[in-house]
Amino acid sequence: MDVKTAIYTRETIRRFTKGISDEKLYSLLEAGTWAPNHRKREPWRFIVINDAIGYKTLVDKYRELNRDIMYLEKMIEKNQFPTMVVTILQKNEDPVIYHEDLLAHGAMIQNIQLAAWSEHIGVVWKTQFVTPTFGAKIGLTENEVVTGFLLIGFFDENVRTNERTRTSITEKVMRIGE
Repeated sequence: MDVKTAIYTRETIRRFTKGISDEKLYSLLEAGTWAPNHRKREPWRFIVINDAIGYKTLVDKYRELNRDIMYLEKMIEKNQFPTMVVTILQKNEDPVIYHEDLLAHGAMIQNIQLAAWSEHIGVVWKTQFVTPTFGAKIGLTENEVVTGFLLIGFFDENVRTNERTRTSITEKVMRIGE
C-alpha cells in the first residue's frame, strides 16, 4: 500500500479481534521513531501492555485516582486485549523544544498508525485517559508525560465504516501574494 492510499483509507479501529506479536509491534514502533524531530532528540519511550494482567493493573491505577476507564473495563469483560502502547514524552524546560518534541510525538504516532494500516492492523489513539497525575502511578518521572494510549491489533474487516469525509482544501487555504 502506498503512503497516500494509507492516509486516505486509514480508519480508527475500536473493536479488535486480537493484539499483535512483539515482532510486529517493534516493527511498527521502529517506523514511528522515524518521525522528524529537530536536532534528532527522539524524545519518546513506550510502555507495552499485552494481556489481562496489564489491563487490570492499568484500570486499578486509574481507580486509585478515583477515575474509571469504562472503555478498558469493557475489554476486560469481553476478554479482548489488543496490544496497548502508552506513549511517553520526555519533557523539556525550554518551551520551544517542548513544543517541537510534542509535535514530533504526533508525527511519531501517525507514523505508527500508517505503518500499521499498511499491514491491515488497526489502531486507535486514545487521549482522554491522559491525566496530570496518572504518570506517577505507572512509574513516570516528573520529567515525563503520557501523550496517548495506542490500542493496536487485528480486526474484523466487516466492521469498517470508511465514512470519513474532509472539508475541501480550497476552503482552508489563504494565500498571500500573487
